[in-house]
Amino acid sequence: MARVHVESWRSTYRGLLPENFLNNLDIQRRLDYWRSVFENESPGEFALVAEHSTQGVVGFVSGGPALEDLGPYSGQVYAIYLLASQQGQGIGRAMFEGARGSLVERDYAGFMLWVLEGNPTCGFYEHMGGQLIGRKEDQIGGQPVTELAYGWAST
Repeated sequence: MARVHVESWRSTYRGLLPENFLNNLDIQRRLDYWRSVFENESPGEFALVAEHSTQGVVGFVSGGPALEDLGPYSGQVYAIYLLASQQGQGIGRAMFEGARGSLVERDYAGFMLWVLEGNPTCGFYEHMGGQLIGRKEDQIGGQPVTELAYGWAST
């Protein structure tokens, strides 16, 4: 998961985030982060991985209770990443649907996710029925960015 996280950020956010920030992403730090997440997992959280028979983990999705109150969205997809080499094969859709199913199993009423403005996956989320429900300003790598919230009113 750590490798997919770093490689996905580097390919997806090139041109959207500072080059030095992307180049300095560290797989070991991401591994430490994910270990901490799993060691301190809260009730209602989940993570699913997509595996390739020879390449190992090629994608993942995680989620749980919404971290912000944006109306009728009690669940949230925290992260969904897929290696660029695996995109366009239906794996992203399967991961998204797996997350939706995991949220339904946990009785969340609707769900949402945040995505960096300019991320090409915005079109994917819209195709999957997501509605733009919010925006916020943030900083990543010392650069101001805008994040967009997409929501699905019922799971």
